[in-house]
Amino acid sequence: MTKKRFFNDDLSHYAAFVAVVLGIKFMVIAVYGMTTPYWDQWDVEIDRLYRPWMDGTLQWQTLLAPHNEHRVFTGRLLALFLFALNGKVLDILLQIVVNALLHTGTLFLFLQGLLNLFSESRVKLLLTLFTALIFAMPLGVENLLINNSALFFLILFSILFLRALTLNSGHGTVGWFGAVLVCGLLVCLSFASGALTLISGIILLGIQWITGVRRNRSTLVMILVLLMMLMTAVYFTPTLPGHAHFKSRSLIDFMISILRMTGGLFFYVPSVMFMLGHIRRKPQAGDPTWFLFAMCLWIFGQMVVIAYGRGHSNVLTSRYLDLYTIGFVANLAALFLNMQDRRLKWSSKLLKVWLLLLFTGFGIFLPQIVGNLEKTKIDSSENERRVRSYLVTHDRKVFDEPEAVIPYPDPVRLGVLLDQEIVQSMLPLNLTGAESLLSRKSGESPRKILFLVGSILAGIGSGLFAIQLFSLCNSHAEESGIGEPTI
Repeated sequence: MTKKRFFNDDLSHYAAFVAVVLGIKFMVIAVYGMTTPYWDQWDVEIDRLYRPWMDGTLQWQTLLAPHNEHRVFTGRLLALFLFALNGKVLDILLQIVVNALLHTGTLFLFLQGLLNLFSESRVKLLLTLFTALIFAMPLGVENLLINNSALFFLILFSILFLRALTLNSGHGTVGWFGAVLVCGLLVCLSFASGALTLISGIILLGIQWITGVRRNRSTLVMILVLLMMLMTAVYFTPTLPGHAHFKSRSLIDFMISILRMTGGLFFYVPSVMFMLGHIRRKPQAGDPTWFLFAMCLWIFGQMVVIAYGRGHSNVLTSRYLDLYTIGFVANLAALFLNMQDRRLKWSSKLLKVWLLLLFTGFGIFLPQIVGNLEKTKIDSSENERRVRSYLVTHDRKVFDEPEAVIPYPDPVRLGVLLDQEIVQSMLPLNLTGAESLLSRKSGESPRKILFLVGSILAGIGSGLFAIQLFSLCNSHAEESGIGEPTI
């Protein structure tokens, strides 16, 4: 008789995943996190958002105004909320901690959608372990350590949009239309590439219509509505001549970028095979594998846009890596599904090679990650020192020294902002000595508290994974007649 196991349900997988990913994020932020406003924050947040809000001149159009190619409405709302919550004082550490929570919650939703594809406990545990390991690595250093909530909102609302679109329950109802359209609107108001999310949805519904999986009036109406939303989003997306030099200048530039992002296309072979087989199988509309199919479409779209829009620069810069990691996890899920297909049994051999090459690539990339972390820490300390010095002396030489590291590209503009009393009143806590929300009612520094919480979470998550692995091995031993292992 098989003994009952207590750590074999999805809840334990989710708890371990969230604890490990969030715990490691907290520890990295505690050691390397930025604490001084950086570049766009001086204009987009301090000058154009917080100051008008404080003097009563903030208009709703400001929240929707473009920032470069993007409309970061959701990011601005979150920033304004945290600013008000912290007593009209900008706390950079608070922002990036909230972003870590936002990102981890988003990845949790993604993992939940993938685990719904499988029934076998072993596959679920392996997929969760891999996902936790990939997402815990601080690959997207810029997104983790500098406030970039807009990207996390892009991922969040894209996942919610595609999950709502692939649900069978409620299809065609007012609630279904409302959920899809609200998520579609918010994703476009989070990042310019949110338009690619709409395209992914249109292609998904188009394929379901063509294959006869979901050929009804509601599907057709949704396709037409999403097409109108897409045209509106594209029309209102600004084009910046100054960014033209970042774009791919030829087909060769574009293809090289694609090859660099995909490991010479090798890492995306599983998802391509899965999608082709998926169209051939034509599963029912409510089948959870449609969510993975939609996510693959979304990932391909994001990579195509990056390869075109940034093909003449570095497409492997850290700000894009949080998107690529989602692609790696989706491809592993596709590999597991392919292994269940009799025609793709060879996928089990591909799995070993795929994992070996992927983690070898991470190993090669590791020095760059460590270098990015160290550079961010050094620059953060230097930015803080120079801004604090200027607030004491108001001497522009602090910013004009040769090779000076400052948090804004224009030292004159930075000085003008810092000379204003209203700006000084909202400056980060580390520059003014004000009390931090993270350390309120505690004598400990925010970084120490954050590192302690992170280490406890990471330890709990690792313990949960160890228990699940032991339980799985013990169950396998009992089923094989080996008996319980002795310790």
